[in-house]
Amino acid sequence: MQVRLPKPMNLNELTGKLLSSERRHAVGTPGVSFEILLPGMDYTQSFKALREIIGNESRTRAVLSGIFWQVISSSESFRRFMNQAGVGNPIEEGGRLILTMHLDGNQRRYDLLVLSPRVQPEESRSVPLTQLLQTGEVTLKDIPEATSRWLDYRFHELNSLQKDDSFTADAFVGQEMLLKNLAESGSSMVEDLISHQEFSVMFAPMPATIPTNKVGSPAWGVALTRDAPAISTAGVATLDREGRFGVTASLHGVVAEPEAIYDMWNDRGAACVVGEKIYVGREEGVIRRADLITDSCFIEMDPSVLLNATATKGPLMNKSPYRKEPVTFDGLSSRKQSTFITEVDIGIPLVSRGEQAKVYTQPVTNPGDSGSALVNNDDYVLGFSHRRTGLGEAIEFAEWIWAHSVYTALQL
Repeated sequence: MQVRLPKPMNLNELTGKLLSSERRHAVGTPGVSFEILLPGMDYTQSFKALREIIGNESRTRAVLSGIFWQVISSSESFRRFMNQAGVGNPIEEGGRLILTMHLDGNQRRYDLLVLSPRVQPEESRSVPLTQLLQTGEVTLKDIPEATSRWLDYRFHELNSLQKDDSFTADAFVGQEMLLKNLAESGSSMVEDLISHQEFSVMFAPMPATIPTNKVGSPAWGVALTRDAPAISTAGVATLDREGRFGVTASLHGVVAEPEAIYDMWNDRGAACVVGEKIYVGREEGVIRRADLITDSCFIEMDPSVLLNATATKGPLMNKSPYRKEPVTFDGLSSRKQSTFITEVDIGIPLVSRGEQAKVYTQPVTNPGDSGSALVNNDDYVLGFSHRRTGLGEAIEFAEWIWAHSVYTALQL
């Protein structure tokens, strides 16, 4: 089946078009139902249990469906299916595994969008998960082992984070509660969800992305020298575990050649930037911490030099952004803007040092906005500007590094 992608379209428009094409393709196909009406995940035991922990129903749906897709995508049969489909491992090749949160009529959908550099525009498609189960390409008998393996990995990551003395005792209590609750459910969570909720796997090409930094001018701009033009945006003012005041910034936004940051890190690690002077609003600071995976750094500043900071409640933790959650950011180039969450990576809200989790919005960022903080209406930070799709790409979005991962990596 071929799907023609118009230019440009955001992620919500893309998933809607792919799902519509899936339904049209299913018409007249023997043994394929295209008007299944299931009660929805709200009626599963896993949803009811997680809702008691998370509270908000929209956030519970996002967390539960993200975990569902993490388990499915880690199964051996799903990996075989991806290889047979010619997609391979998208994450290792610069692609994305994204939880899409959209509406299909009155039905809430939480599908898996696979963006892969191997997929050509004419190969874009959507496949119902039930169809993959019927054909045996993805088998439920693999799920218990995949669930167990996924839980072991998550508990190992959690234990590693809890042992680090830079974190307060309650920083990961919510994550621990989520994992223990899921461990009690076992593999029944996946089968329960499949029997109550429609799911599809969607494939589309990975668009080219560019760092959102280059030029800028007002205060809170990050520059390499006092008199040089700002090239990125400071995120939030906060303290690190040693009590030092400073601001966050994007790692690629504190070097002269952003695309060279990977080579610089491979050569010297964090030492390639740590200890370097940097200027925020023309005031001198020193980079004290840096992390490549979250593309972030912490710049120590004199507390007296940045007085126009807006208070926040810190990062949103152990909860996922929900569909169309309103957010704002104040970027060096874009200035203060309002937008909304379109999708999230399937790993959110769980934190791991080895994963670069992202949230997505409309393509609202511009060069110079890298590092700016994405804040919701409750004053929680959801992400920091990372990249956006290039001009002329068929698929458009802005990427934001999950804020809790940044606070964890920089020990804030």
